[in-house]
Amino acid sequence: MPEIFVTPVASAVFVKNLTGNSQIGAWGVGGTDLGFPVRLRDGRFGFFFGDTFESLAPGGPGWRSPVMWRSTTTNLNQGIVFSSASGGGYAKEILPNAHDTRQLPSIEAPGTEFTVIPGDALTIGTRTYLSVMSVHAWDSEDWKTNFTYLAYSDDAGENWTLSQARWDNHPGALDQCWTMERHGGYVYVISTAFGRNKPAGMILRRVPEAQIFTPAAYQGWGWTEQTGWAWGNAPTPIIPGRIGEMCVRYIQGTWVLAYFDPEAYAIVTRTGARIDGLWSEPTVQVKGGDWGANDGTYGQIYGGYIHPASTLDNLHLIVLQWNTATGTPYHAIQFKTSVTPAGPVYTVGGAIGARYTQLGAETSPLGAPTGDEQPLSNGRVQDFEHGRIYWSAATGAWETYGLIAQKYLDLGGPTSPLGWPTSGELGTPNGIGRFNRFTEGNIYFNPQAGTHCVYGAIFTEYGRQGYEGGRFGFPTTDEYPTTDGRRNDFQGGWIKWIATSGKIITS
Repeated sequence: MPEIFVTPVASAVFVKNLTGNSQIGAWGVGGTDLGFPVRLRDGRFGFFFGDTFESLAPGGPGWRSPVMWRSTTTNLNQGIVFSSASGGGYAKEILPNAHDTRQLPSIEAPGTEFTVIPGDALTIGTRTYLSVMSVHAWDSEDWKTNFTYLAYSDDAGENWTLSQARWDNHPGALDQCWTMERHGGYVYVISTAFGRNKPAGMILRRVPEAQIFTPAAYQGWGWTEQTGWAWGNAPTPIIPGRIGEMCVRYIQGTWVLAYFDPEAYAIVTRTGARIDGLWSEPTVQVKGGDWGANDGTYGQIYGGYIHPASTLDNLHLIVLQWNTATGTPYHAIQFKTSVTPAGPVYTVGGAIGARYTQLGAETSPLGAPTGDEQPLSNGRVQDFEHGRIYWSAATGAWETYGLIAQKYLDLGGPTSPLGWPTSGELGTPNGIGRFNRFTEGNIYFNPQAGTHCVYGAIFTEYGRQGYEGGRFGFPTTDEYPTTDGRRNDFQGGWIKWIATSGKIITS
């Protein structure tokens, strides 16, 4: 696994301490954990906190989690001010929490519920959704959870209902600690294990917004040798290493990911043009250090939550501190910084743009554009993260992507014997492969046979024999020269073209 390098200079600047002092009298809150913000149905901002106490240090009276405060602050540079709490006066515990500190039957296996910790939230329409972790043990090596579930509120966070959507913990599970954001009709979830001790990395899933309560509807973003990176595969870590708390937000056309990196001992950010594309190298925003170092670092930091009113050039982060030796501070801090947009912006227009929109634009298998439209002899082409769209006056605009796109490029694209594409990628009628049509042949993909082309006279005979559904099955080679002509091999035999006579013979 490649080594990850981060920028050593911290970029974010301190704005204010948000908790740990002045909030005690108002809502019975002294010390508190987390504090990620979300925009609520009425335009206010909700802040979700974990283990919260009336005392400044953990372990005092009034232990509850989660709690939620609200804010109407829109001028973030002046500092966030809280205006109310869920529960009216005293900030209430918004979800059931067993507070069972026995950690039975074992601290290293799910069991009793020590506490309930919120993960992230988002609002769709008038409903706010909250991901929540049932924590079994803080003393375990991995901070063992029992499961993660979703709750929801239809009244801006005053009352909450537990859904039936639940993800049980198991060895190696990376679906426990969530951050989520909506875009293009999907909810995208980046998640990892709850603890920070193992280099498990983070995974990416997505689900249609209307199916957020259906665990079986969540698609993984994963890599296999057969498909490359694709939706519907088992999730593959998109960023490796030890990972702490995370927050992903879509801001001004750029995906911004902030998280605590234990290896770097820092809150870092990355940006990307799309959530399932390439991420920038991490930039240190807040650097951890020794208590009292007076060198611009902050002792025992974690978190790193993005305020939803942030812009790319005015990004506000909520960072936590807890001095585990003395108990205090145990509070949230507001920082501000800026991040770089994810690369240049390219225009997709004309017939290529119409096809791109029809496919789903940046949510399509092609991904985001990586260049402007370019001329070809007798046509046009535009590059995308995972493929290309070709256009000619005779054939129209059609896409290639993934392994078929790479094969087409290797053969020479429109100048190859295949000619121009005449279809997008299609599933074979027998359901066990994929193919693109071209003016002079096809390119096929099958997990067992691989990715290969058939064209010209051999393709004509292949079609006469029923294509991949006939006795020959899928091609296992491209067309290659023989001493007397050209030949393709197939799962069920071979087809040869004889140069001297133009005849076709088969096995």
